[in-house]
Amino acid sequence: MFQARFARDLFCAVPTSLPIPDFLTGAAWQFRGTLGKRGFMPPGFKAASARKATSRDGFYLFSPPRTGD
Repeated sequence: MFQARFARDLFCAVPTSLPIPDFLTGAAWQFRGTLGKRGFMPPGFKAASARKATSRDGFYLFSPPRTGD
């Protein structure tokens, strides 16, 4: 799981079985840890959407749901 430094509410999940996309290796993204029972789990992560996106693109971009102001 990676978090964008330029947008704190933007996350990217990459399966450990796939290579990390080049755009995540620069200074704009920060590694936050792995998902799982004891891993980092930001709000807004949807497992079904993640499976679909990673099978198609190799990664899953998402943001937590916005709350009313």
